[in-house]
Amino acid sequence: MSAKTHTHGSNRDRQNQLETRVVFKGVLDNPYRIHWPSVPLNLQNLVLAQTISLLDGVSEYQHVKSQHSRKRKREERVKTRPGKKAKVDDSNQAAMPGPAASDSSSKIQVDTVVPPIPEIFSFLVTGINAITKRLETLVKARREGLDEPLPGLRLVLVCRADINPPMLIDHLPHLVAAYNSTTPVDPILLISLPQGAEQTLAGLFGVRRVAAMGFVRNAPGLSTLLSTLTSAPVLTAAWLSTQVAISELKRSTSIIPTHIKQLRTTAPKDMKAAKEQRAAALAPRKKGKRRMKRKQGLTMLLTYDLCGPVSNISSMFISIIGTRSSGCSSAQDYLVSVKEFSCIRLVSSGDLPLDSNAVKHRSFLSLDATPLPSPAPYYATEASPISKEDSVASALTFKTPEDILDYVTRNWRSNFVTTDLLTYKEIQVFVKRPFFLLLSLDAPLLARYRRLNSNVSLQSFIAEDDEYRFGKGGPSLNATADWVTLRVINDFPSLSAFHAHLEELDLLDSSHLRPDWDMYFMTLASLASQRSNCMKRRVGAILVRDKRIVSTGYNGTPRGVRNCNDGGCPRCNSGSEAFGDNDGCVCLHAEENALLEAGKERVGKGSVLYCNTCPCLKCTVKIIQTGVESVVYNLSYKVDAASSNLFAEAGVQLRKFDPSAGRSQTLALA
Repeated sequence: MSAKTHTHGSNRDRQNQLETRVVFKGVLDNPYRIHWPSVPLNLQNLVLAQTISLLDGVSEYQHVKSQHSRKRKREERVKTRPGKKAKVDDSNQAAMPGPAASDSSSKIQVDTVVPPIPEIFSFLVTGINAITKRLETLVKARREGLDEPLPGLRLVLVCRADINPPMLIDHLPHLVAAYNSTTPVDPILLISLPQGAEQTLAGLFGVRRVAAMGFVRNAPGLSTLLSTLTSAPVLTAAWLSTQVAISELKRSTSIIPTHIKQLRTTAPKDMKAAKEQRAAALAPRKKGKRRMKRKQGLTMLLTYDLCGPVSNISSMFISIIGTRSSGCSSAQDYLVSVKEFSCIRLVSSGDLPLDSNAVKHRSFLSLDATPLPSPAPYYATEASPISKEDSVASALTFKTPEDILDYVTRNWRSNFVTTDLLTYKEIQVFVKRPFFLLLSLDAPLLARYRRLNSNVSLQSFIAEDDEYRFGKGGPSLNATADWVTLRVINDFPSLSAFHAHLEELDLLDSSHLRPDWDMYFMTLASLASQRSNCMKRRVGAILVRDKRIVSTGYNGTPRGVRNCNDGGCPRCNSGSEAFGDNDGCVCLHAEENALLEAGKERVGKGSVLYCNTCPCLKCTVKIIQTGVESVVYNLSYKVDAASSNLFAEAGVQLRKFDPSAGRSQTLALA
């Protein structure tokens, strides 16, 4: 069968048809589509000839009827709107003799006589819409078990070759098959007519076109026409039947053959040039999208809140390391299933050979490629939200750490997690990224051994664990200790308790990647305390104004005096309280040092003093006098209550910093 073509205009028309060529594409047809019955061309011509003979007299009837209708309308117009011509005709008719007038009247009477309606005319249904409505009515009545409200059709003739577009009649085979599937008696035959039949039938009916025509049962002469169609196929479909038993349907089940449609379409003559032209047209649009993404990224960075905790970092790449059976895989599954992280896998390939030590260490952590069984008792208490097989199947795989780094950097708005970065060399390339977090997991040795639940002896397990922790000429877990952001001791009895602890840690909190201002300045204060030379305690202080460091200080002897730890302060080195509280001590306190370094002019509105130890009473008085508005401390001192009351009376805010939570808490003023 030749391919169906559409010749009507559409929005796919090209202005220059010389640049395209006609191509045919094979498309898999719908298996539930009812195809048109295959009727030979000679049989189509025979059906058309017999149909013309059946319609004998219809042409004359339609011609006279149309003439009578036009003449009647013309006479009605003349009567309602008499003109000059009508008056002349009346005068002429009055002057004419009697016989002539009688002849004229008789002529008019003969012309207005309409021949009787041909008998076949009342058994015809013409037009696509009329046939469609008749078939829908019949199918609905059959399916509801009602009597047919209209006479049933027996034969439907369609000028398929003349109808454009073909989609106007694509529904007819389905309707005919639906009707035939309800009853095996007197099925409807659907026959296609040869090309040109539409104009032939239109001439018989005296109209512009006749696309389809249906014959009702018991139409005169229909039996002769049906006798020539004994070999015509009857359209039916088992899935359209409503009365077939299920057992019978199973017994008559057959494989539907595959049909490939050939669709005619157009394609550029020079496909390569067309692709290049399309790429050149899309290039400015892609460039604009990239520029917009960069602008959005810069806008996000510029609108970063400097006065509060970091909350605008859009992504996080978490690498999990830890000892065997410490729960690394469980932590990864938690992030993938609960926090919607994307799993990343580092796989070996022929282009990237891995040494035996690295492969062995990778087996320790992932528990996916190891021949030893997984820790069944630990994971059997509660089902993991996502299985290892699903996690691995949906993971993004890369050959080198550099490939992972490039991918996560380009997709910095997404969250990723992996358990495959284990060695110092693999992790080193990621430390420079601000969105990288290294999570370390560990658990008591015996608890990890019980979780393993394998035939491995405890001695072998300890030996392998020591090799992984400390290494023997190869990479070790301790080598990456300085890069660890968070450490978790997984001694929880169940998986739900472990997940609850991870939820409490809030791994997505961006302060894990970049500390807030309190954590930042308190860390600097603790670092400054390392310069202290006082024999009693190390204290450091940072004076800040508008988020900028004004001065630093730590406790110790004054400039030019021997250090306290070298014997410069007799009181601190004596270890006794003979001199009273601070009598005889020559050491400057950290707060004093910071205030003296800054001076009164540089301490003003918005100044904050960070100190790793709560100020004493003497330092409290000096802090108040210099105009510091807020004091943040970490460690308590023996006069905290007295200092707090004094700060409250002076209107200075006192906050205690909690390093475990990473934030400070304002104390209630007494």
